[in-house]
Parts: sequence; structure tokens; C-alpha cells
Amino acid sequence: MELTDIFTPDRIQFTDKALQWRDAIRLALSPLGVDGSVTPAYVNAVIGKVEKVGPYIDLGSGVALPHARPEDGVKAMGMTFLRTSTPVNLLDDPDHAITVFISLAATDNNSHLEALAAVAQTLGNPEKLERLKASSTDAEVREILAQSPC
Repeated sequence: MELTDIFTPDRIQFTDKALQWRDAIRLALSPLGVDGSVTPAYVNAVIGKVEKVGPYIDLGSGVALPHARPEDGVKAMGMTFLRTSTPVNLLDDPDHAITVFISLAATDNNSHLEALAAVAQTLGNPEKLERLKASSTDAEVREILAQSPC
């Protein structure tokens, strides 16, 4: 499986709207709700966990990985990409300003690990990370992700 099999065009989004962090998480996860990969309870679980635990989804460098437990409402494994033009402050804290949300819904503790490792490889490459943060089309995102096979 390739990352481009997971990050299909309908799971890649861009917005110029200034969003509050809860709305950004909802938007980031919305393609997975539309295709039935997650239930509304999953989205609420991600938001609730951030409220309870803190900004655990902040990976640094302006990237967040919204996710919760499989039992919180995951029906099928999926990942999404959302780039915001305006930074989103997790928990309204400017120390956690995010412009790229890579959402994850995993059906168990293991099935998503290869895809997550490939995403981590992409994010760990400063040039690819900057290209993702500057991307404006799903084709650009998919081209960057295609360089890191699962």
C-alpha cells in the first residue's frame, strides 16, 4: 500500500478560513465521517481528549496528528490532510500553532503503523515538510507523499 492509496484527493483539504481548534479538528476529520470510516463519536473523542490531556496531537513544526482510540468510533482505517492558511492555536495557545493537520483513524493498535511511519519519514524531511506546508493542491500533497512508500 502507498500513502497515495490512503490520502486520496477527497481526503486532502485546504482552507483560508481562520478556524478555532475544535473546528479545525472537525474539518480535518470530516472526510472520514463522510465516507463512514469514523462515527461522530470519534470526532468528539479526539476533541475531548485534547481538552482533557492537552495538546498531545502537536507534533511540532506546525503539524498536528488528531487521533483517538479505535474503540472511540473507528469503522475503517483512514488518514486525512488539512492545510490551513491561518495557524490554528491548539487549546487557544499560540505555543501550539498548527497549519497542517494529518488525522488518523486506526481500527486497532497495529494496522496503521506502516502508514504512520511513512508519514513520519515525510515530516522528518525538512524540505518535504516545508513543501507540504506550502502546498495548495491535492496533487502537490500526493506527489510529496508518494516519495515515502509504506
